[in-house]
Amino acid sequence: MHHQYLFLTGATGSIGRAFLAYRMQQNPETPLLALSRDEQKILDLQQRYPRKRYPHLYFELGDIRDAGRIRQLLAQYPCHEIVHAAALKHVPLAEHYPGEYIQTNIIGTQNLLEAAVQNAVQRITFISTDKAFLAAGVYAATKRCAEQLLIAHARRSAMPAVGILRPGNLVHARGSVFEQFNKSGHALTITHPEASRFFLSEAQLLQAIDYVRERTIEGEIVIPKMQAVRIADLGSWLKPGVPQQVAGLRPGEKIHELLFDESLHGRIAENRRYYILFPEAPSIEALQRHDAQLLETPKACSSADHLLPSLQAFNDYLGQPCQIKQ
Repeated sequence: MHHQYLFLTGATGSIGRAFLAYRMQQNPETPLLALSRDEQKILDLQQRYPRKRYPHLYFELGDIRDAGRIRQLLAQYPCHEIVHAAALKHVPLAEHYPGEYIQTNIIGTQNLLEAAVQNAVQRITFISTDKAFLAAGVYAATKRCAEQLLIAHARRSAMPAVGILRPGNLVHARGSVFEQFNKSGHALTITHPEASRFFLSEAQLLQAIDYVRERTIEGEIVIPKMQAVRIADLGSWLKPGVPQQVAGLRPGEKIHELLFDESLHGRIAENRRYYILFPEAPSIEALQRHDAQLLETPKACSSADHLLPSLQAFNDYLGQPCQIKQ
């Protein structure tokens, strides 16, 4: 067995599958441990990545809620790095079953962190959400708590290095609005006529994950400079002529997403592609590491202020044609 694995949690989710495919395409020799609690999807991935072709890729069934299982895996597979993508993510369900989301998103992250410290893991990259700022619901709040668990550790100890990514909605992810529009029959259901969301493509997401893995050390939160669309506009572009029904905002949802506001004065910087939120006022060295400058007077950065005007503009931003089945 090879040493110094990259440990990927949530390997069968939309983000996990994308990251796994990217790593195997970039370097199929990467020693990688992929964890999921979904047995059927693990079997599917094992068939997609046969051992003969990917001898350094190991799949394991397990749940980050199980601290003993995580300790066992990190003892069995010496890991230098964790990419933590496992989470419960359904916003309205989180309002009904908050304990389940706390167990996975917060306790699961704490289990990973404690096992990482015990086994001298060098880096943790945590995939959070753009909903974590001023969290409106349980899902966002659990992600924010998980962030702070990692940040608090990073302020006490240099090992493991900690970096956090707050992406928007991944286009065509499982459970996405695109999937819902595909299933819609004679009418599209939207929550609010003005509701808007930040989006990013798979390629943009993977670039951002690599950026966090390469640049962050002290618990910085990296936020891609994303564009947004109104969900109603998206429905009109992708299914023109199909009527829309307004169902109302679901529990835990906002009309618009907010990435940051003036309350982060002195702690938020930007470079060409990303905003970087530091746990405290950053040093010159920290800013240089990101090729970034502090925002002197940060203003509220809302999805309502970054709306794209057309499907063509959305496609240009994503760098790919955005389509659904007609």
